[in-house]
Amino acid sequence: MTFDPDYRSNHFVYLFQKGRVPSLRNENGCRISRYRVLPEPLPRIDPESEFPIIEWRSHGHDGGDLAFGQDGMLYISTGDGTADSDLWVSGQTLDDLLGSVLRIDVRQAAPGKPYLIPDDNPFLDHPGARAEIWAYGLRNPWRMTADLQSGQIWVGNNGQDLWETAHLLRRGENYGWSVFEGSHPFYPNRQLGPTPHVLPTIEHPHSEFRSLTGGIVYRGQKWPELDGAYLYGDHSTGRIWAARHDGKTMLWHRELADTSLQVAGFALAPGGDILIVDYGGHAIHRLRKAPPQPAQAVPFPRKLSGTGLFKSLPDQAP
Repeated sequence: MTFDPDYRSNHFVYLFQKGRVPSLRNENGCRISRYRVLPEPLPRIDPESEFPIIEWRSHGHDGGDLAFGQDGMLYISTGDGTADSDLWVSGQTLDDLLGSVLRIDVRQAAPGKPYLIPDDNPFLDHPGARAEIWAYGLRNPWRMTADLQSGQIWVGNNGQDLWETAHLLRRGENYGWSVFEGSHPFYPNRQLGPTPHVLPTIEHPHSEFRSLTGGIVYRGQKWPELDGAYLYGDHSTGRIWAARHDGKTMLWHRELADTSLQVAGFALAPGGDILIVDYGGHAIHRLRKAPPQPAQAVPFPRKLSGTGLFKSLPDQAP
């Protein structure tokens, strides 16, 4: 779910929905729809206001997340559509919407479509390609975030057998699935797409992460040392990491916390608090700084003379 950039005036909210799609002959699929929020007496979505925007078939690995970029375009992450090992071999194809990040303009409409395809999308002139695609080669990018200050868009991507990845999104890039899992060969005999394989910005082996949950870019006063850093976690191990990237180089990358949470999402509270959604505990937690470590204790003396208990050790005078 994401709110329209002009939400205060239009009360629009966009939902990523999964289920049987009537226009696809009730096949399982995904749909992006716009709804209006009724502000009173308490804010709630008006179900009668649904305005379908785009939909596609998907039987698993749906993605999917929504984010408005600094450019005002709506970015949509989609999975490969199957439950295991890219069964539809959709990761490297451009003729469907699967395994990709889409980029559309929902403020305007084109003939026969409730949205406009931006004229700088990378595959407009590629034969047979869906022009909505901005980047591709993803397995299950179920969390995505856009930083409106820097313009960076980060995509967290679930791996298959050995690797979990996150990607700093760029125009036209190919992240390799399922010829590659992250930076490593997976099905090397499959055909790579029309653009070169781009290595992940962040990669963890399954000894560290097993189900990466993409997070947020921190902006706030409460954690100045994290300003501009990308925070993310792992649904299986509960670990939380952060990385700062200037668009060209990774400046630093480190672990922040080792928790018992099933990390399902992150949010930034108005006061600058970092919130973590715990799926297993059905709770929202606030990240807090650990208390200062106690000063190092003086080593226990190894000799009686080092205890200071005796004025004269030979005389054993206390």
